[in-house]
Amino acid sequence: MDRRGRRAAIVAAATQEIAERGLEGFRLRAVAERVGLHHATVLHYFPTKEALLRAVVEALLEALRQEGRAQPAKTPWEALEQEWHDLGRRLSEAPAFFVVLAEFELRAFRDPAVASALHPLFSAWREYLQELVRRGMAAGAMRRDLPVAAVVESLMVQFRGFGLRVLDGVEGAALAEEIGAAWAVWRRGLAPAEGEADASPSPWETSGDTPVGPHRLNRALMGGTPKLKWRLISPC
Repeated sequence: MDRRGRRAAIVAAATQEIAERGLEGFRLRAVAERVGLHHATVLHYFPTKEALLRAVVEALLEALRQEGRAQPAKTPWEALEQEWHDLGRRLSEAPAFFVVLAEFELRAFRDPAVASALHPLFSAWREYLQELVRRGMAAGAMRRDLPVAAVVESLMVQFRGFGLRVLDGVEGAALAEEIGAAWAVWRRGLAPAEGEADASPSPWETSGDTPVGPHRLNRALMGGTPKLKWRLISPC
């Protein structure tokens, strides 16, 4: 294993350790044992626990970046819809992501070092969502009177709230239905007011004569539907 691979293995082991034991029980020696390395080797890569925690947060952010890079250029509506779809997929496939994120958020309230490590993740996400909303407004695809900062903060709070549902033991299919219903509400709220622009039916409600709704998202998340073809309000 080369240096880069060993570093990645340590970060992955640390992430799993946090998911299983929480930050209160996080120990560098346990990470070393999990990855099969000597404690001193882990310290060579990460001299302090704080340095390793920062690397875990950066890995979470990089996972989100890669997710974004894997998607082709999209209209603001398509990109925002993709955010909701990715939320459902990640909740179904990688719930530990949200468990680890919740651990960091709770610790950040009383640990400035963790808060500092977490700041870049939420800042990058906030800026991305703000840009999507501004583009949608400029193109006339979203209401032109939207308070961008408030809309984005509300979106982030709801996304983070869905992440906490993992801690409640809610099944992926049930979460998919909740996410689908929430996206339908958000979509209607962001759509231009009557007379501003024409709005097609919600992709969660109709697609031609065939109901789409959250039940089709359930099947997609659980592997029953290869692709979803949703209609958007207004391309931009």
